[in-house]
Amino acid sequence: MFAQRAGGGATVGVEFGGEPRMGASVPVTVHVKVEDAPITPARIYVIVQGQETVELVHTDHEHGHMDRDHVRRVTTTFHEEITIQDGPLQLAANSQHAFEGEIQIPEQCESTYHGNHARHVWMISGGVDVPGNDPDSGWVTFDLY
Repeated sequence: MFAQRAGGGATVGVEFGGEPRMGASVPVTVHVKVEDAPITPARIYVIVQGQETVELVHTDHEHGHMDRDHVRRVTTTFHEEITIQDGPLQLAANSQHAFEGEIQIPEQCESTYHGNHARHVWMISGGVDVPGNDPDSGWVTFDLY
């Protein structure tokens, strides 16, 4: 799994070095491709998040009219920010870097599921901590069992 997105002076991607499993450590790599000017990040990090979404639609046919109520609730079930590499770092213009670390999601967390009215998804984002807008990979979803 690999996603990347540009912004803030760098293109950032994140990928796993294996299949994520509950309670087990999995290697993760944050790839950074610096654009035309050097950057000095304070650190390289990942954010791991679990999110449950419940969506219900109620249809009522009262008084000859159809009325639909749509209810959606999103709850963050897990959120952790993990530093992969402490800085400050000096990353030269037009350079490419790979920063490796590990993540571990506790066994008691909710696994991935996709039901009729509810779903639980896991996502990861890699980022570069620089002044202003941190360049990041965007959210990459993954299954966790």
